[in-house]
Amino acid sequence: MTVPGPAFEDRFERDEVGPDWWSAGGPWLVRGGELRGAGTRNNPLWLRMRLPVDVAVEFTARSETATGSRPGDVKIEIFGNGRDHASGYVLVFGGWGNATSVIARLDELEAHSAEAMVMLVGLPPLSSFPLLPQPLRAVMGIRARMFDEAAKFEVSQRQRVVHVPIDTQLAPEQFSPDGFHPPPSSYSELGRQVAAAIFSAKTQSGRSQKHNPSNL
Repeated sequence: MTVPGPAFEDRFERDEVGPDWWSAGGPWLVRGGELRGAGTRNNPLWLRMRLPVDVAVEFTARSETATGSRPGDVKIEIFGNGRDHASGYVLVFGGWGNATSVIARLDELEAHSAEAMVMLVGLPPLSSFPLLPQPLRAVMGIRARMFDEAAKFEVSQRQRVVHVPIDTQLAPEQFSPDGFHPPPSSYSELGRQVAAAIFSAKTQSGRSQKHNPSNL
């Protein structure tokens, strides 16, 4: 692919990462003409080059790692600040045990309102939805739990973001006539749970700022 403007290409045909790249802390190595990272977690390797607004990026990547029985994923970060994880767009291929691939931007709200609290409501127990026939209902329930666990992990890595699980369990006869939506009373209960989570998060945030030496 060819686009007008500055171009950059790196085939890693050397023994070191090189001065064009800056590591945020991960053990990045060059071996056999390949860039390798093992145990880098959320420590990107940033290109020391400001990308234009209109840009084409091509790369070849693979994952050779796994956590337990879960295959590893490929995560790429682009248009970040060159220092911090998730400061730009995060592209995840085969994430969370090969369950999904996403393109995410995590800090847009933070850039606009630095003190805002983000409440991420969990997925409902789809395994109890009477509209879904079996075995689809069971499969959807398993997938919902997987996504919810992934969401809780991502939330735990960020400040001022709180995961609010949906703890309400409904019997089939308690659903709306469509068999998919809960009754109005459930929405009221969810609202109370979210309000309680907001109050708890704001209280803890206030205590943290009060005892933070940098605020003295």
